[in-house]
Amino acid sequence: MADVTYPLDYNNILSFDLEITRDGKFRHLGAVLADEMLNLKNNQDEAISQLDDLAKRAEVVLGHNILDFDLPWLSAQRIRPEFLFD
Repeated sequence: MADVTYPLDYNNILSFDLEITRDGKFRHLGAVLADEMLNLKNNQDEAISQLDDLAKRAEVVLGHNILDFDLPWLSAQRIRPEFLFD
């Protein structure tokens, strides 16, 4: 059987999702990078800061509806994750 070579290390993929109320308030952040997981509720600034720490080490970022919702919402916040927008 031939060895399979993957062009990307799956440990460098950051996956995240935000839950925001209808009036735009932060409720929950879930994120995974390799063996690290975030499950943060209610503290928006801390959640964004920890998400940014994970993003520093990621080669790829993915998530459900991040282009149309999560990234625009994050870019409009007082504290923004600088590494997600690099």
